[in-house]
Amino acid sequence: MAGITAVHTLCAVVSNTTVIGGITAQRLGVGSDVRATPTSGEAEPRFASLYKQTPTGGFTTVNVAAALDAFGIVSPYSKSIADLAAGLIFYAQLMDEGSTRTAGAAHRSYTLTEGIVLPRTLSAAHQDDATISYETMPTWDGTNDPIAEADSVALPTTITDAERFTLGPVALESVDLSQLRGIDISFGIVAQTDGSDSEIWDRHAHIVSIIPVLTFRGVNVAWLADAAIPLLGLAVTHANTAIYLRKRAIGGTGFVADITAEHILITAAGVATVQNAFDATGNALATCDVQLTCYGDDTNDPLVISTTSAIT
Repeated sequence: MAGITAVHTLCAVVSNTTVIGGITAQRLGVGSDVRATPTSGEAEPRFASLYKQTPTGGFTTVNVAAALDAFGIVSPYSKSIADLAAGLIFYAQLMDEGSTRTAGAAHRSYTLTEGIVLPRTLSAAHQDDATISYETMPTWDGTNDPIAEADSVALPTTITDAERFTLGPVALESVDLSQLRGIDISFGIVAQTDGSDSEIWDRHAHIVSIIPVLTFRGVNVAWLADAAIPLLGLAVTHANTAIYLRKRAIGGTGFVADITAEHILITAAGVATVQNAFDATGNALATCDVQLTCYGDDTNDPLVISTTSAIT
């Protein structure tokens, strides 16, 4: 037995030739379905076989604007992997024994050539960095494996990590959500892959529906009020709604100036309702939650996103 000889960690994700840095989590699953069923009243099966594989994957990054720009800021907020000439590439970065990371062409890559990459959640919390998580749903193009691994590859040479965002001001239908502690955006994308002819891998991926839901968490129980979010809800329009993620200033304290068009702005149309009007335990601060369920208003997408906005 040789013992442990090679261990790996994550790296950047490459969308065609665009390198997405700031990766905090990464995963790839094969989804193998092997079936073995006892028959004829026997306890043990006499036959086992691989029936299908449903590969999945995903990653999370703090480079929120870069990811949104790479994969889409308009509905469906997603990208067809087949439209990426070089595919969507994940890396397994080799750790250097006795040092940090191994230099040169010593790493592994996993290339996806067909399917969908779609956003799942965008979250920001008080004094924390905003993150966005994406899911991949690889399919088979008839030639290339859904996940094609390669060894002895070099890592991307243009990895950057120069942006962070956090909570900014939020107004729903001109109602300021003061004392905000967190935002969670579920893009609400239902997607699926399909196959036929008993092929092991699905060949087709598509989006079924998109129903974004935004949840706002704060310590202001006055959010539930006739003049704020009434008990029966509030109709929210793009024109009177602004959800900002404020960009942090690199190399110092504080933020990029409000007048600088580098912040993220999200507007939405939908129905805002209070979910938890008052929630407290012991001597902890009472919290209040508001949920915004979105729809398309015949003019705009459910969410309209800008990654180059000033805060006004």
